[in-house]
Amino acid sequence: MTEFRVEKRRSPSSLGGFAGSVGGTRMAKAMSAKGALTKAFAVIIVIVALYMLWQSGSALGIV
Repeated sequence: MTEFRVEKRRSPSSLGGFAGSVGGTRMAKAMSAKGALTKAFAVIIVIVALYMLWQSGSALGIV
C-alpha cells in the first residue's frame, strides 16, 4: 500500500483569503446598516433566476 504525505505550506493566496474575508465582513456590516445588503442579495437572486430560465429555455429549444 502506498502512503501519501501532504505538506502544509502557506501560499500567498492564504493571505489574500484572510484579507478578503476581513474586507468582506466590514463591507457586509456597512451595507447591512444602510439596508443595501438586502437589496444586493435580492438582485443576485433575480439574476440567477433569469439565468436559470434562459438555460432551461435554450435546453428545451424555446430560446
